[in-house]
Amino acid sequence: VAGDGRVLALARREGVAGDALADLYTVGVEAEIQRTRKMPDGSTSVLIEGRHRMRVLGPAAATTAVRAAPLAADD
Repeated sequence: VAGDGRVLALARREGVAGDALADLYTVGVEAEIQRTRKMPDGSTSVLIEGRHRMRVLGPAAATTAVRAAPLAADD
């Protein structure tokens, strides 16, 4: 999560149970967190609003973050 409440939402490939970057699609959505809510079972529910389509460029150095770039409207 960026300090301004933005996240990159990526879907996991079908039939894959891992958390590696290779297990995710390379096109996702830059989204803004609208609301978070703690649930009675201890989990957290997050409402996000998509802003821009983004393509993953690769992992960021020495973090769990990724680098991404915006896609043109016709991509």
